[in-house]
Amino acid sequence: MLVAMGSAAVGAGIVGGILGCGQAVIDDARAERDTRRAARASLDLTLATSCDLRSIDLSEADLRDHYLVDRDFSRARLGQANLTRAKLTRTRLVAADLTAADLTAADLSECDLTEADLTGAILTGAILDGCTLSDAIWDHTTRWPPGGPPDTGGAGRTAGYI
Repeated sequence: MLVAMGSAAVGAGIVGGILGCGQAVIDDARAERDTRRAARASLDLTLATSCDLRSIDLSEADLRDHYLVDRDFSRARLGQANLTRAKLTRTRLVAADLTAADLTAADLSECDLTEADLTGAILTGAILDGCTLSDAIWDHTTRWPPGGPPDTGGAGRTAGYI
């Protein structure tokens, strides 16, 4: 009887320890989620209230559906950022790094992409009306809307010739 009670106590202790560890993992996951939410809220506030975002590092940022009209992202690092359906009308992206960025269905009307690096960028369905691509860089992995890149008068460069 005493042995059985001792075994039950040990078993309960093991189960309690396992459950305690499980709770710690859940608490860590919640803390990490809360940290990501706070960082996202801070980024959203910065993007909503600042027009001068030159040289900002938003590599790999999730900026889907963001309204970023009339902003200055000159020399910004936006490599691998998700800008799907973002509204970037009249935005300056001069010499911005947009390598492998997803700009699917983004509105880049009247956007200045002078010297921007579009190597591997996805521009499928993007609106490029009045967009400036002087000395922009792209390569065979860059995906354009139907018809390819807008006519740059030969000003655009492919990565293979730099």
